[in-house]
Amino acid sequence: MTEKIVKKKRWLQRIQNSKRHYSFQKWSDKRSYEKKLPIRLLSWVKDDIFYLIKWNINLLLNLRTYGTLIKKMSGLSYFQQWKRMAYLAFSVRTDTRAFRSYNLFDQHRWENRERFSFGRHYSILRRFSGFLCEGESNFINNKFDFYQLCEKNGWNTPKIHGIAEDGRLIYPKEKKPKLPPKDLFIKELAGGRGDGAKYFKFTGNSFIDLKGQPFTDDEILSYLKEGSKRRSLIIQDAVKNHDKWRKFSNGSLATCRIVTGRSPFDHEEIILFLAALRMPVEKSDADNFSLSGIASQIDIQTGTLGKAVRSKPINNSFSFDYHPDTGEKITGSKLYRWDELVEFTKMLHRHYQTLCLGWDVTLSEQGLCVIEVNDSWGSDVVEAPGNTLLYDTEYPEWFESWIEILTNQSTLVHPNIKT
Repeated sequence: MTEKIVKKKRWLQRIQNSKRHYSFQKWSDKRSYEKKLPIRLLSWVKDDIFYLIKWNINLLLNLRTYGTLIKKMSGLSYFQQWKRMAYLAFSVRTDTRAFRSYNLFDQHRWENRERFSFGRHYSILRRFSGFLCEGESNFINNKFDFYQLCEKNGWNTPKIHGIAEDGRLIYPKEKKPKLPPKDLFIKELAGGRGDGAKYFKFTGNSFIDLKGQPFTDDEILSYLKEGSKRRSLIIQDAVKNHDKWRKFSNGSLATCRIVTGRSPFDHEEIILFLAALRMPVEKSDADNFSLSGIASQIDIQTGTLGKAVRSKPINNSFSFDYHPDTGEKITGSKLYRWDELVEFTKMLHRHYQTLCLGWDVTLSEQGLCVIEVNDSWGSDVVEAPGNTLLYDTEYPEWFESWIEILTNQSTLVHPNIKT
């Protein structure tokens, strides 16, 4: 067995070990340093019962909502669908939406189920990504800090006009933000799932949202402050896609999620692992896959798009060769200026010490543009749409090579890295 295959299998085992553990597994785990008191075991059992009830209800709701359509599309009986979703919930222990977003009702994709990461790399990536550069994590996840770095370096990124927290404006200090007469966008100050996202289109004398509701400047700021009671929010310029990219959008911004890593052998080399184009559809304010946008895997060598997928159907389909709103072809299309976008992303990563990053970048009316960066990127958006799995890329070997290097540097090993 070659070293490459050994590392891939080791990585896959690491991913499988990172999933949720049941009470009997926790109790029998010899590596566990927790005190194994009867009261703790009861607490674990109680958590298991709630987990089983929650996901059994989830399975029934999924069958009621999508079962008939999936049966018609694939021929899978309700029982077969239940079995596959039960595998995800109770064996993989991940969200059952993956059954639809990964198109696991397709037999070929189902046969590859043990090689999908299903986002299970997330927990170990969280610990690993900040190694040797813990200070960067907060800096990366705070969009205002990232915006200031972009401004300092002259990188094209949307201008931030205001920040609200706990129902009050905290930026700019001691004055109300002056909103420019252009399209604006509200989103979280930290976080990357699209919660709180809101698009405001400037019509020439006022703003309207994507549902056609009008807003004044003061009403937008009130919306910003009210939303910030649940999460800190920013308001920024709404970036518009370049003419060549607008066919992939409902009017909101389409972006690429590009995953890059710093080479363990040449620390100046930045490796591109996987990429996907995220596209907003219907009345969505953002392109986030978690908000039911569609995503298409990108051939990283050529910039060619594959079939797009979504966890909720449009016109009785979970996959799309053509954009549901514009009717423009997705599958087989090549992204305009893809090579430049790749080099732009690699340049950005060279300014960070964090070993692996997920970039949200796009081609805008003003050229190459970076929207944000994530040190805990979700693998589903880059893996679910295509035939290239995270397992099939350089990523597993890359990850295990870094683990070996960091383990051998015994004086530098971070306490959160478990080898």
